[in-house]
Amino acid sequence: MRYNRYLYMAVVALVVFVLYIIVNLLPIVRYMGNPRSDGLFGGILLAAVGRSEDVEAVEAGQINAEVPRSQMGAAERKRRRELAKEWAEKHHWAVAEEKAEESVRKKQGGGRGRKKNPKVGRFETDENGHYKWAGPRPETVVDYVPILNSERPNITKEMAGYKFATSGMTLADMIPEEGGRPIRAVISTTWRSGSTFLGDVLLAHPATYYHYEPLIHYGIKQVRSGMLDGLLAEDAIRVLKNVMNCNYNELEAFIDYARVHREALSHNKRLWKYCDRGRNSNCFEPELLNRFCSLFPFQTMKTVRLRVNLTRALLEDDSLNVRVLLLVRDPRGTMQSRGHRKWCAGKPDCDDPEILCQDLVDDHDSAKILLKQFPSRFRVIRYEDFAKDPTSQSQQMLRFLGFQMHPDVRKFLETHTTRNMGGVSSTFRDSKSAPYHWMKDLAFDKIAAVQGKCAEAMKLWGYRSYTSEAELDSVHPVDELTM
Repeated sequence: MRYNRYLYMAVVALVVFVLYIIVNLLPIVRYMGNPRSDGLFGGILLAAVGRSEDVEAVEAGQINAEVPRSQMGAAERKRRRELAKEWAEKHHWAVAEEKAEESVRKKQGGGRGRKKNPKVGRFETDENGHYKWAGPRPETVVDYVPILNSERPNITKEMAGYKFATSGMTLADMIPEEGGRPIRAVISTTWRSGSTFLGDVLLAHPATYYHYEPLIHYGIKQVRSGMLDGLLAEDAIRVLKNVMNCNYNELEAFIDYARVHREALSHNKRLWKYCDRGRNSNCFEPELLNRFCSLFPFQTMKTVRLRVNLTRALLEDDSLNVRVLLLVRDPRGTMQSRGHRKWCAGKPDCDDPEILCQDLVDDHDSAKILLKQFPSRFRVIRYEDFAKDPTSQSQQMLRFLGFQMHPDVRKFLETHTTRNMGGVSSTFRDSKSAPYHWMKDLAFDKIAAVQGKCAEAMKLWGYRSYTSEAELDSVHPVDELTM
């Protein structure tokens, strides 16, 4: 009996305890419903303040402390609750902001006595889906001197013994920082056409700065000429010219995008090694980018968003000293490769073979004109031809662009063209088979569908069509190219 009595008392105590918890949790649950309470913490804070609402309201001078609650009407009690709720929300956000600022100070090595950093804006997108910075920008002092002092000796060492194309030329004649004019090269193509590999071949060359996709902040969009795209084309040329001149001061959209999407700068290995995987915020400051870019005598760029006719504006600007290489790929291979990329799906400029092949037709027409007008500064290469003999093709490409077949380039080709490694974006490829995965991976009905929309483009660029699946084993897809 004694044990039953103890059990009864325990059950009663437990029930009382549960009722107590429920009564005290009701305000928390109620306040958690507030859209600015920020979950449990905010609910607890609001509930706690709600219990002391008279105290806070009296301190604020908003109610008469001499009136006891028992004599208040329902309206007055509601008003007091609203006042307390408003105070709690303000107090909660003030605490949260203080904690955030304290966290920033700690990361920067400061203490509580350090002056608070001014609040800055955040990232948002405009009506075109492009990233931009909203609100005031942080005022930072960029300490770029150690980085520049570290990289200059590397460039000098790499260029030791370099055979300059012109007699009497020195390294200073090619370095923008010294008032020289660098050699500039542009690879113009479209998505999944082999440009990443060609870009890395050029990056293996000594003393080379890599402008990787300076139009990347445009999203999955092709820049064309014409009434609808005229303003975008004008902006694209402005961006490319600024980048080539190592002027990042007016490239806020690109830099803001790079802060969020690190691939915009991470492909530039010469810069990225100083960026601590993006944690060094100086890497996103125009002041550093301007000075660091200006160290390099060789400047390369690849872009998959600019149609080739627009490169005329670059070729006509003699101050740029730029040469343009148009890279073309079989549309069947391009579409098969794009099928592996989630970012391509649902984007007409990327997943519609008819649009791709119309661009190829337009590029062919433009290329014929540019070859005649700029025979020494414009050239065309097919990805399949390059992959067939990457060493010989690299020699020709480098000679045309004004680069040299350096031992570092040979080493890169030896290690990147003999076996498949990595994912779909890897540049480790068995070069002879890489362009033709589509012949095995695509069902014949899909091959036929692409051919049906790309007949003219394929004929112009020297690609054979198949009428039956059996021909895939007996007929090579690449024919001779005549321009």
